[in-house]
Amino acid sequence: MDAGDSDIESHDNDQLLGDGYSKSDEKRRLFKTADSSEQFHSDSRFTRNKRCFIFGAILAGVVILAILIGIIAKSKAQINGCNQLSSSTHGNDDSSQFNNISVDGKKFPYTASRLPLHLQPIQYQLLLVPNIQAMNYSGQVSIIIRVKHPVDYIVLHQRQLYIGTIHLVHTRDPSRKLKVVQVLKNTYNEYLYIKVNETMARYKFYTLKILFSGQIATNKLIGVYRSIYTTANGDKRVTISTDFEPADARSAFPCFDEPTFKSHFKISIIRPLVDKWVALSNMPIESITNLQNGYAQINFANSTYMSTYLVAFILCQFDSLTTNTSNGIMVRTWSVPRQISKTQYALNVAREVLMFYEDYFGIDYPLPKLDIVGVPFFSSSAMENWGLLFFKETSLLYDNTTASTLDRQAISTTVCHEIAHQWFGNLVTLTWWNNLWLNEGFASYMENIGASYTNPEFQMMRQFPMTSTSRAMRVDGYKSAKPISVQVTTVRQIGTMFNAISYDKGAALLHMLHTELGDLAFRKGIQIYLNKHKFSNADDSDLWKAFRKVSLIIKIYKKQGFCTSANYSTVNIQFLHGQYDVEGLMNTWTKQSHFPVITIQKLTQGKLGITQQLYKWYVPVSVKTSNGETYRHLLKMDNGTIPTTADFRWIKGNLNQSGYYRVNYDAQNWRELEKQLSQKHTELNELDRFGLLDDSLALSKTGLLAARTFLSLTWYMDKERNYLPVKAALDGIFYIHSLLTAEADRKNAEVQISLDKYLLNKVKPIYEYLGWLDDGPPFRQYLRTVVIGALCSINYPDVVDRSKALFKDWLTNPNIVPANLENVVLDCAIMNGDENDWNKMFTKYIQSQNPIDKAKYLATLGVIRDRKLLYQLLDSSMKEDIIGLGDTVNVITSVANNPLGKSMAWQFTVRHWKDLMSRYVKMLRYNYLAT
Repeated sequence: MDAGDSDIESHDNDQLLGDGYSKSDEKRRLFKTADSSEQFHSDSRFTRNKRCFIFGAILAGVVILAILIGIIAKSKAQINGCNQLSSSTHGNDDSSQFNNISVDGKKFPYTASRLPLHLQPIQYQLLLVPNIQAMNYSGQVSIIIRVKHPVDYIVLHQRQLYIGTIHLVHTRDPSRKLKVVQVLKNTYNEYLYIKVNETMARYKFYTLKILFSGQIATNKLIGVYRSIYTTANGDKRVTISTDFEPADARSAFPCFDEPTFKSHFKISIIRPLVDKWVALSNMPIESITNLQNGYAQINFANSTYMSTYLVAFILCQFDSLTTNTSNGIMVRTWSVPRQISKTQYALNVAREVLMFYEDYFGIDYPLPKLDIVGVPFFSSSAMENWGLLFFKETSLLYDNTTASTLDRQAISTTVCHEIAHQWFGNLVTLTWWNNLWLNEGFASYMENIGASYTNPEFQMMRQFPMTSTSRAMRVDGYKSAKPISVQVTTVRQIGTMFNAISYDKGAALLHMLHTELGDLAFRKGIQIYLNKHKFSNADDSDLWKAFRKVSLIIKIYKKQGFCTSANYSTVNIQFLHGQYDVEGLMNTWTKQSHFPVITIQKLTQGKLGITQQLYKWYVPVSVKTSNGETYRHLLKMDNGTIPTTADFRWIKGNLNQSGYYRVNYDAQNWRELEKQLSQKHTELNELDRFGLLDDSLALSKTGLLAARTFLSLTWYMDKERNYLPVKAALDGIFYIHSLLTAEADRKNAEVQISLDKYLLNKVKPIYEYLGWLDDGPPFRQYLRTVVIGALCSINYPDVVDRSKALFKDWLTNPNIVPANLENVVLDCAIMNGDENDWNKMFTKYIQSQNPIDKAKYLATLGVIRDRKLLYQLLDSSMKEDIIGLGDTVNVITSVANNPLGKSMAWQFTVRHWKDLMSRYVKMLRYNYLAT
């Protein structure tokens, strides 16, 4: 599942009023202030008292030192408690008072939190009969079960289903029936318990047949649910689709709803013959049987071996586009008919990246087709159901006349993410949800590699330190942060795993390992892992075992002449000679939370000292000196030294920000780095300049570095012409700005004015260099947008006046504003506009039938500096006839990102919590906004 809506521009507000996770909408607001509640972990102790920040601001070229004492990081993240129950065995009793009571008040015989292992489903045959008018369905499931241990009962999952007749027979002799003597349902663990009159024999096969019925959800976006859209003629249309990850297949049909219970699925769906109804599922259609009364039974081919959360189907009246890969895989995109042409871009990306991944992973895509469907209501950016990907429309549709480059990048990365899951997650599935990062971390990392192939102009790996590593560190810095691999048992606990730790930290750790081992070794390791565990389950220890085999294989390849010298030269020499313990290294990162702060300093002539507090990590440290020399050293839960060959003025650690750690230096080295940036900043590459700004800001937040050091590093910014360092500098300055706003008093107001003037002096030269012409490659376009946004946020007249004039013209001629500037222009105009402007924008939102434009307008409505209108927007978000079912959470997020709206959004959420939980059970119960 896509981490969803990842924000290239700013991740500081990725939490909705707390620790909720949103990795979505790469078209995020450009003006939001940084989250002043962020806490940073340095040595696994978190300062709980007030922080003293000393901020320097520069006015008219003169340094003005403003001392601000008592700025408090007010929000102390609460630990999301998880019962630490083992997930390696299935016999642990849950202590809840509800797990041993059935729905009819009887004692429930099975109380463990996970299914028993004595049975293994090997084949499902599922028939579903939806009633679109009544919003319910009936069905029959037949499950062939192999008995691993003799038992006289079956435990499987169901949630809020009506269970009808149940039969159990010998598969090879259906005339031999076992009598069902007891049927119980348990709500807490969502179990269905079936007791029979005799013991099922070991290694024998039995067929369990269950008649059942259920409701099609109309007010939530999980399980089997309804979407509504409007046709070009203004008619309402209904779509029935599914979303089962992580544990919602049980709400659609009785099943063994845990990832290790893989099986084949043969699915049949009854659909109307009229009105161009289409039925899709994981596999291609095998046959169609016309029934009486205008219906047809669509029979799909038997699936590959897969987990229940990947099962999917949809009933719709959509159109499609089709292409084929070079080896004959059919790839199609589907959407509401009026939007189908806008799926062409995603279709092209899907075809190219599918073939790329086949080569990269060394394994062919195992299904005959891949369908990608834009669903009108969808809770996350996309979902990787095997062979049938579901996308939120805004993550799929692209119109090259109205969409921005950032829109195009977001679609590319989302498509690449979900298709990467066809290998990582679908072909090889996690053993249990504590290793979710194997699914999501790999997909999040591979989306960058895949998009770098399909769209090299985006330079995704150049963006990676900002969009993934730095973002993960901000979340991982909270005291409440959990390890990337943590024991979970209940559905709610499983849901908390869908967060920036699993997605972004997982990706960042893989990037660090990739950089350390070299491309050849890394790629070979994942190929071994995928080949060994395909169509099965694995955990992270299996991945590390795969890497153990790589060094031997590479040495054999080299000896036999299969490795070129260029490829061989990229392999880490210690790893190649078996001296590199990948499992030992990575366990220090996956089994504990947070990350180290590495302090690097010059000890004596010819020697560098490297220290980490508490010695908790294996850290691959890289260093560059002012002489251009580079050094690498692996800290093994200790401190270390690096011998150098020449003297130097400064050192920079964590080259290209490829490692998952922060770097600190002594005061002299920081001063030398400041001097180097001021004199010739290009001596440090763009990623290293970004790293200095990002690290210094993070260190200042925790008190390990004076905030004036960060500000001093930004002194050179008027000379900077690269996106990443400017973005890091602006994020930091606006973070300071938000603290001053939060602690409003006269002295703070004076410093705020000075800080705004300093920002203008540093950003205006970049603004004048870029201008308003929408030209250049993506990074130039991104830089222009953040610079204009920054100047708007400090009310720079030229930007504000131009934006308001463009907005006035845009109302009658939307094409007058270039697509790459539309977000920032609309935001700036509404931010500095009045109620009349806001009402015109709201009317635009209501009238638009384009889901991409509607999302853009909705986000813009949340930037208004008017509490009354923010209340009106929040109130409208609960009215489905005004704001769509899938957009309420986006409204809350938009208002929460507005400094005027934070408390309002919180109060609104508390007041409507019950309704929100009902409507958005997946997004809110699972502690994330998009996955």
